[in-house]
Amino acid sequence: MSFLRPSLLRSDPPYHRTLRGIVASAFTPMAISKLEPRIESITHDLLNQVIEKGNMDLINDLAYPLPVTVIAELLGVPLEDRDTFRVWGDKLVSSAGTQFIVEHNGSDKDLALIQSEMDDYFNGIIDKRTTNPQSDLISNLIKAEDYGHHLSREETLAFCNLLLIAGHVTTVNLIGNMILSLLQNPQEFKKLKEHRSPPPSSSSLISSTIEETLRYRSPVQAMFRMTTQEITIGRQKIPSGQAILAWLGSANHDESVFPNPEKFDISIVLMVILM
Repeated sequence: MSFLRPSLLRSDPPYHRTLRGIVASAFTPMAISKLEPRIESITHDLLNQVIEKGNMDLINDLAYPLPVTVIAELLGVPLEDRDTFRVWGDKLVSSAGTQFIVEHNGSDKDLALIQSEMDDYFNGIIDKRTTNPQSDLISNLIKAEDYGHHLSREETLAFCNLLLIAGHVTTVNLIGNMILSLLQNPQEFKKLKEHRSPPPSSSSLISSTIEETLRYRSPVQAMFRMTTQEITIGRQKIPSGQAILAWLGSANHDESVFPNPEKFDISIVLMVILM
């Protein structure tokens, strides 16, 4: 079983353009914009529950249930399965480096079991939506096409897995990292509270706070890829077929790119946008 099946993250043009075209036809900006009121409603519901309790665990009470609820509704899967999603997502993200070893040097029983469970789960949903389409993303992916090309079963599974990981775990990490960074930098927190008008207001610091958190405490610290041809980066020549681990967290603290990389400054991104 391959952990590196073709997907949007692991393909080059022209195949990538084909995949992106199909997904874009099902994942339109209009469809996403329609989600905003529902996302706001879910957020308010979660915060109201916290108010009633009188205390809050940021991750368990907001950062985790918010994205997994949105993704469950988006895909059209039962919300009661979200704890299973959490187990799958946490395991796969924490073992990102291991997946390369699995792919090239053998198997990992735990990872193979999780991948098999995810495939079985989403295969069942895909079978149901094939015979009885609904107004959810999986149904839209099944019927979507780009220049006569439809997603194969493997491609649909890959996208479901990608959305679960990329849309769920990264959002949990982003929310937690942002609040931690603001609490550790009270002056920036004060600045944000004084300029918190909703985006896209030019005076809003909300968008730039999110962008700065993505840089300062990257929700994903590393990404792995395979070179398809020999390439030179800087003074380093990398052969074709080489496994590459790109440390995003390190790159986002590169002093040759960022003048003061160890400082959490929510106004920097806003200044760049306005310029």
